Amino acid sequence: MAQEGVAAPTSYCTVAREIAIKGIDLYEDQPTKGLNALIKARESCLTDLGIGYNLGLAYYRSGLLKEARETWESVHGDHSEDYKTIVNLAWLRFEMGDDEEAHVLAFNGMIQYPKSVPLAHTKLYALLRMGRYLEAYDWLNRPSFEAPQLKRWRQMSADYVVETLWQQFHRGQHLGALRQAVNFLVKEYPQETTFSRAKDQLVMADIDPDAEIPYPVPLPHQVWPKKGDIDNRRGELDDRLKEIPLLNTWQKREDAFAVFIGISGYQRLPARYFGARDAQNMHRLLTKRGEFMDDLEHVKLRINRGATQENINKDLAWLLTKGRTNPNAKLLIYFSGLGLSWNQGEEGLLVPYDAKKGQINPQTAISLQQLGKALDQLPNEEMVIMIDACFGDNAICGSGDFNKGFKINPALFSGQGSWMVSALTGKGRVHGSGRQGATTYFMMEGMLGAADGYLIGNQKGPKDGWVSMAEAFHYSRHKQATHNLETDSVLLYTNDIRLTRYGGEK
Repeated sequence: MAQEGVAAPTSYCTVAREIAIKGIDLYEDQPTKGLNALIKARESCLTDLGIGYNLGLAYYRSGLLKEARETWESVHGDHSEDYKTIVNLAWLRFEMGDDEEAHVLAFNGMIQYPKSVPLAHTKLYALLRMGRYLEAYDWLNRPSFEAPQLKRWRQMSADYVVETLWQQFHRGQHLGALRQAVNFLVKEYPQETTFSRAKDQLVMADIDPDAEIPYPVPLPHQVWPKKGDIDNRRGELDDRLKEIPLLNTWQKREDAFAVFIGISGYQRLPARYFGARDAQNMHRLLTKRGEFMDDLEHVKLRINRGATQENINKDLAWLLTKGRTNPNAKLLIYFSGLGLSWNQGEEGLLVPYDAKKGQINPQTAISLQQLGKALDQLPNEEMVIMIDACFGDNAICGSGDFNKGFKINPALFSGQGSWMVSALTGKGRVHGSGRQGATTYFMMEGMLGAADGYLIGNQKGPKDGWVSMAEAFHYSRHKQATHNLETDSVLLYTNDIRLTRYGGEK
């Protein structure tokens, strides 16, 4: 926490620095007393860099943002070259909603510290929240700047630039003007495939009424909170999943087969933006810590454009064949995307990537009724079907108006296999800090170990080092309730099948 002080000629500052050091140590266990000590030190010596910086930090950690900003503004006025103060003050300006001030300070700070990732982060997010997407993209393409996040930032900015054009298209702007704009982008940034793909899509939209036209996605300047840290990724599981060790080879099974499907961008429909990530993370977890081999002979992964009706049907047929020819095999199906109720809720459909609004039916989608009947014909006792989708007429689902308020009959999932289905009436919530579907997120959190021994009603049973389907499900239900996330997900199973092993490997 500490920042080195700047020598001062007065005895007041010498004493003040001693008080500040004690205040810094005291803050960790007794924050109020520590903060008061730092305030006293600052009052005795207004020019010391270390005292001022640490007082601002104590204010910030105490949630006193206005006081933190006033303190750091004063410190920056006296010590304009100090890197830590520039970084923290720029971000605090952004967090308090003053995007232009945050951008200017970050911009000027990067003149002194051109390789600063924190300043680049503040500059980028200030530009994005102001809707200056092309300016952000152009800056990120300058060869002088490098950062581990550069590829992700550049792609994000490019996507926002293109989405701006598509929103203009949906508002009825003349296609000629849009093509002129995208031609400029392609000419200026020939290496950016996002722009060249948008150009091709616009050409097709001009000549083919059935061409793929991306559904509108809200832009940062439209939906991001005007204050606060909108890029807090501490709740995400992605990095944690990448780092977990593989299960020992002898604990894998040659007769375990799975199909993972996730769609976060449909060809012609709105989408749950986290569908692809759900499937990718579940795939990573179950192939690293579950019994499934991570190869095409045992596992199929289909996301977004790959999740067409043809491909999904092909993969499900492959899985059914594996079940018929391997009676003791373990089979798993995972789907995250849009669902649809059919026949007044007596049938459920999983919507593939290439579905067309107004033309979704059991012949153009994946019928859960037909899938259930096919699974019932298999001899396998270990079958898991996890569906994290929306089936109701609810804006949260992203399914728009094509569900007409019908609900799915839970009895549909009472056949062979262990079925987990969320959410039957359209309350498929997203866990914001994890940026994933809530049911999937908390199931995976539980599958990483937290759900071992977890029973209904937050009761704890014996632990065996493995997390089962029922344990993960009940853990997820409980965690969603503690986060005030409504869920009506259901679990029906004939066998409680283990999913993941945690711990014990190096």
